[in-house]
Amino acid sequence: MFVLARNRSWIKSKLDVFSLRRLVIRDRIVPRIDSLLDGLGVLASFDQFSLSLLLMILSWLFGGLELIFLARSFGVDLEIWMVGFILGMISIGIAIPSAPAGLGVFEAAAVGAFSLLGLSTSTGLAIAVVSHFISITFTGWIGMYGIFRDGESITGLYQHLRNMSVLSSKP
Repeated sequence: MFVLARNRSWIKSKLDVFSLRRLVIRDRIVPRIDSLLDGLGVLASFDQFSLSLLLMILSWLFGGLELIFLARSFGVDLEIWMVGFILGMISIGIAIPSAPAGLGVFEAAAVGAFSLLGLSTSTGLAIAVVSHFISITFTGWIGMYGIFRDGESITGLYQHLRNMSVLSSKP
């Protein structure tokens, strides 16, 4: 990603030349790739890229620690590679479009990972439900704090979003 971000203009010029005679690519694919490359522009700075990478690693480490502690509290001793596998499967699973907060898909991905590892699926489900509850609760509290700190309310946000959808649906 860092290399893509640092070479955006070169990639865009090659893409423009490649798509000159290919209308479908020029009209549908190139704008999406341009948007992706523009978004990666934040990572063009080595410092920003390093910070982003560090924060992702910390996120995975904290997720792994949470899984280890939850599994041990349920009497399951996971090896480090199993933790990585389960977290990876959950991450792939929640990438699938689903209900808000990934309800159901998160749990199904965790149960699938536990099953593939030959571990108890009922324990895997219990661990997934508790882990998901902790995650939703923790991020929910942070979000609520931010909303109220900015002087907003849930009702006010709902009405604002509703007005936006009504305005966007008018011709």
